[in-house]
Amino acid sequence: MKYSCLYSMFPREFLNNDEYKNVSSNKQDCERKDFDKIGWKASLSITYVDDKIVKVEYDEVNKDAKKKSEDTGYAKLMKDTTKTTPVEVFAKLTKTALKEDKVDVVTGATTTSNGFKELYEQAKTMKK
Repeated sequence: MKYSCLYSMFPREFLNNDEYKNVSSNKQDCERKDFDKIGWKASLSITYVDDKIVKVEYDEVNKDAKKKSEDTGYAKLMKDTTKTTPVEVFAKLTKTALKEDKVDVVTGATTTSNGFKELYEQAKTMKK
């Protein structure tokens, strides 16, 4: 198995939103077990409310536990090379997953897109 997943129920008050105060909520977390070929490990979290996905979060960490989304040096290198940054890529991936329940490959971020897709599909499968 390339990833591990955890499914958890949590109290509604963690949603901090009156719209959802009387609904069932839960969260599915998945992460890759190993680092990819350039030294990053992906993790994804899906929050459900009444079986509807309401939030998708994604990031990657290196062996020093530094988040890719916060690594300004990596962001600059990626921007210079591919014209995009990890933050922009993660935003596109999570927005599409949340809005359309699908994952499209983001140009310049094929490895990240594929990792996101793998974890997203696995998290949804574990929920069922």
